[in-house]
Amino acid sequence: MANWQRHMTVADVWDSNDVHLIASVAAERLSELEPFTDYPYIEDMRQELVLDLQAIADDPGTDVRDFDYIWSKLYDWGDIALDRDFNGRKVCWIATF
Repeated sequence: MANWQRHMTVADVWDSNDVHLIASVAAERLSELEPFTDYPYIEDMRQELVLDLQAIADDPGTDVRDFDYIWSKLYDWGDIALDRDFNGRKVCWIATF
């Protein structure tokens, strides 16, 4: 298993099926993670994802497709490898269960 540098969970709200609630909680928890000071581009991406998730949370017109698009970007960010080792360091484990 990868050596995850950060961990974030939304398991407590995931089953709600309320994309606004999940996005709001995820934005808050993502913003509370320890910054990636050694990796400015990863930190910039984290800050952008916080804004994207908050926008989803605040927009009553948001639908599941909008949420899925941002959530896919979040997973991609979390899966960024920080080294070239097999099962090496990766950015963030995002738990939904």
